[in-house]
Amino acid sequence: MANEVSIGKYNVIVEEWQGEDAEGPHESWVEIPIEIDSDEHLTIDETNVDGELAKMGHLIGYYGDIAARLKTQLARKEEDLEAIEAHIDHSLRQSFAQVGQKFTETQLKKAIINDPTYKKSLDELQRNRVYSYRVDNLFKALVKKCDALNCLGYSQRQERKTY
Repeated sequence: MANEVSIGKYNVIVEEWQGEDAEGPHESWVEIPIEIDSDEHLTIDETNVDGELAKMGHLIGYYGDIAARLKTQLARKEEDLEAIEAHIDHSLRQSFAQVGQKFTETQLKKAIINDPTYKKSLDELQRNRVYSYRVDNLFKALVKKCDALNCLGYSQRQERKTY
């Protein structure tokens, strides 16, 4: 009987820096979708504890790499949002100054958060936070699974000694 934590399958988008493709050299970020099957990776087959333990190093390394990439991507999205906010702020201040119009900081902030470019960047940042939290939690669950497998393996070895 297997112990299960059912989260299901879901995708995350990891962006990678690409320097060249079929069209030749260029530099850009390319989105790479990665399917995560948490049900398969978090399920414990108690009849094959040694096999389960053997694949844990690969899984922890794989998801650790994805988690690191997502944290870097999240930091970049935060910086992008700050840069967009600064650009919009500067443009609005110049526009108001050119027409001699007075404004409050509250009006300026409302104008920034209603800007479509800012909204799009904020949505991307929030989506990336979700991806990062999901993979971090999956990574933590895999470490717990590894601990559980070690305990199960010990218990099974102790049971074999008593027979």
